[in-house]
Amino acid sequence: MNPRPGIEVIICTYNGAPRLPALFAALSAQSLDAARWSVLLIDNASTDSTAGDARRLWPRPDVELRVINEPTPGQMAARERGRAETRRAFVCFCDDDNLLAPDYLETALAIIENQPALGVLGGCGDAISDDIAPMVSHEPAEWRHDVAAALESLPAHYRRIILLRDLEGLTIAEIGEQLGLTREAVKSRLHRARLLAREYLAC
Repeated sequence: MNPRPGIEVIICTYNGAPRLPALFAALSAQSLDAARWSVLLIDNASTDSTAGDARRLWPRPDVELRVINEPTPGQMAARERGRAETRRAFVCFCDDDNLLAPDYLETALAIIENQPALGVLGGCGDAISDDIAPMVSHEPAEWRHDVAAALESLPAHYRRIILLRDLEGLTIAEIGEQLGLTREAVKSRLHRARLLAREYLAC
C-alpha cells in the first residue's frame, strides 16, 4: 500500500497513562492542517490503562489516532512496529514525555518535503518543569541588553509568558490562571518562547 502524504507521530509508550494528558495537550495544539498528520500510539506491553485512556483522552476528532499493542518489551521492538504500521510518507518519533512546540510538525514537514535529499531530521529539546532555571540571571550589562532585545523580538504572547515566569517569578499554575491556559499549554508556550529567544541570541 502506498503511504499517504503527510506525517505520522509515532508514540512508543510503556505504562504511559499518567503522561498522556500533557502529551496530548501539546499535540492537539499543532498548527499543521489536520489532513496532513495522524498519531500512532504503540502500547508497549503496558500493564496500566494506557490503551483505553489514549482512545478516551485524544482531543482531536479531526486527526486520526490509532492504538496498537506491541507485546514485545523494549523501545526497539515498539519503534519497529510503529514503522511497520505507519500509513504516512514520513514519521515523527515522539516520546511520551515530550511536549512538541505548536509548529513542530508543520516546520518539520515543510523542511523535509522541500529537501528530498534529507532522510532524518532532529529537533532541539528543552527541559521543562515547575523548577526550570530562569533564562535571565545576573549577567554583565551587555548580556542584559542582548536579552532585552531578544525579548523585544518575540511576539507579545511569548514575551509575556517569559516575563511572568522569569522576571515576576510566577509558577506554572499561577501563569495558567492569569492567562486562562492549562498547565500543559503554559509549558508548551514557555518552551517555544525560550527557544525563539535563544535563537535570537545565537545570531
